[in-house]
Amino acid sequence: MNNNTFPGFPHPATELVEYLCGVDFVVVATTGKLVVRHNAADTGPFRQWLDSHGVQNITEEAGAAIQEVYTNSIR
Repeated sequence: MNNNTFPGFPHPATELVEYLCGVDFVVVATTGKLVVRHNAADTGPFRQWLDSHGVQNITEEAGAAIQEVYTNSIR
């Protein structure tokens, strides 16, 4: 495997900025302002690859923002 690419994912690590993960998917933002969803039965290896290239994991921040919007909208 070329270290800058991940099998089945069309974007090289050099184009990736941040990501958030769910149970069986990862959503990645690129430098070109694209938002790309990557589906996988096991997201672990993909997340490890992203982390090894310094792509920022924003899962907790995104979850907190969603919770805040949801909480404020039901009042």
